[in-house]
Amino acid sequence: MPDPINITQIPAPRVELIDPRTGLMSREWFRFFNNIYTIVGADLGIIQIPNGGTGLSTYPTNGQLLIGDTAGEKYVLNTLTAGSGVGVTNGAGTIGIANTGVLSNVAGAGISVSSATGDVTIASTGVLSINAGTGISVTATTGAVTVANTGVLSFSGGTTGLTPNTATTGAVTLAGTLDVDNGGTGQTSYTNGQLLIGNTTGNTLTKATLTAGTGISITNGTGSISVATSGTVTTNAPVTKTADFSVASTDTWLINNKTGSTCTVTLPSPSANTGRVLYFINYQNQLLVSASSNVVSRSGGAAGTAILDNVAGNWATIVSDGTSWVTTQAAANNNLLLE
Repeated sequence: MPDPINITQIPAPRVELIDPRTGLMSREWFRFFNNIYTIVGADLGIIQIPNGGTGLSTYPTNGQLLIGDTAGEKYVLNTLTAGSGVGVTNGAGTIGIANTGVLSNVAGAGISVSSATGDVTIASTGVLSINAGTGISVTATTGAVTVANTGVLSFSGGTTGLTPNTATTGAVTLAGTLDVDNGGTGQTSYTNGQLLIGNTTGNTLTKATLTAGTGISITNGTGSISVATSGTVTTNAPVTKTADFSVASTDTWLINNKTGSTCTVTLPSPSANTGRVLYFINYQNQLLVSASSNVVSRSGGAAGTAILDNVAGNWATIVSDGTSWVTTQAAANNNLLLE
């Protein structure tokens, strides 16, 4: 870099541009022009900083400034950087700087401010101190204050069976099962048809369903119980059958009067008719058999189909034990049946 002080003065008018002795540019004029060439940046064509230039060859964009860089002894083109609460807007030959943070202070509830901008003093005009009440303690009346509960710290449901489910202070949700002694049921789940029935053992309530007795059927539904007769409660008139048949719900006395072939009867389900009694008698010399192997003879053993022998006047009484129809009475074998 040339010394900025070593500037060759403009040669005096008496110094000729061309030296007559050599036919070349005179030394004075050569130094003058060479010095101008050096000042404007020599081969770069850029006036350097020591010569009053910028040392830059690029055009600035909107808002760019020349910013000194000691590390490179140069200028750098750059824009202002916005900090917290400050906005910078670069325009053509202009730079706008604005406050994007707090613009003014406004007093809220329990707070006062000395002014909206500038030097502002903020003070509390609300709660100035905290005093401990019943069941509460405070570590101080102002400043950093710790408030603690010195009263009820927890609770439980006692003998009710209820206990806090989430917390023992504040908003509390109770869980558990309310027992009988406190007006509850002591139960948390049920199946269809279950009822709560008093139980002196433990003085409690027991879950149970109704038990069907003789001639009664119980049907447990969703929130319902149906009670119906499953046998013949009253004795009905005898019914005469002349073809294969099914026993109706109201049948008790049944007469087989089918001619020409064995009569087949479809008996009710034994499991749904526990204790029901049916009476059969033959008017024809024809067998009476069950459509299913669900009849136990007087001698016991496995259930079969036989009910009456092929003899007119033969009779039998069968009773459901919940599994089969059991023959409890019948005409004796080889017995002479007289009309």
